[in-house]
Amino acid sequence: MGSWEELARQFLLEEEEDDEELFFILLPAILPFLSEEKRSIHTSSLSGAQKVKEILEGHESWCKSEFRMEPEIFKATSNFLRREGLLRDTRGVNVEEQLGMFMYMISHNASNQMLQKAFQHSGETIHRKISEVFDIVPTLTQRFVKLPNSIQTHPKIITDSRFMPFFQIAATAVDFHNIIRGQNGDEGWLDHQPDHISPSQYVEVPEGDNNYPNDMDSSDGSNLRDQIALQMWAAYNS
Repeated sequence: MGSWEELARQFLLEEEEDDEELFFILLPAILPFLSEEKRSIHTSSLSGAQKVKEILEGHESWCKSEFRMEPEIFKATSNFLRREGLLRDTRGVNVEEQLGMFMYMISHNASNQMLQKAFQHSGETIHRKISEVFDIVPTLTQRFVKLPNSIQTHPKIITDSRFMPFFQIAATAVDFHNIIRGQNGDEGWLDHQPDHISPSQYVEVPEGDNNYPNDMDSSDGSNLRDQIALQMWAAYNS
């Protein structure tokens, strides 16, 4: 029996022969894949920037369909974002295309893969540019989103006869309901109210006093309520 060095040398030689045999078996199988030409996944004749340009210069309905915006609004938004430094042109992806990616995604619930196909960019580029647009949404919200004035009635309600004066009655009913809730539903407090209210307790009403009936005009509350109900029903059926 040989020394351990000879045994180790013989073992390595046998392993090397086995590896060579395995190599010659596998080589014919993998050779076609090694020689196969790699095909690009982005094969469209138009780049993303060219596609956006084509949409903006095409029919208005196409831009509305793809980006849910008129071309003029899309261009104005792109110029604003560029001018304010919220988005910037980068190598290969300008501001218009970045905005186009974002609007296309939220308009069509598009996945990253769909955006890759539509705009001919890698998934990493798509993800990075979409994230950059999301990052500026809080800034745009503070700039453009204005909370409505809870005291002032919306102009559309004031100027539409279908809503006024019914809205005034409804708003008064809501206020009265809140007062009753403030008394835990107990209406007994109404029996203990003074006959006259001190002028110091007067409250300014929206749109001025002239738009509200005085005590003489509304002496018969039941008739007024019935008239309003009939008018609302007529307006509903017209």
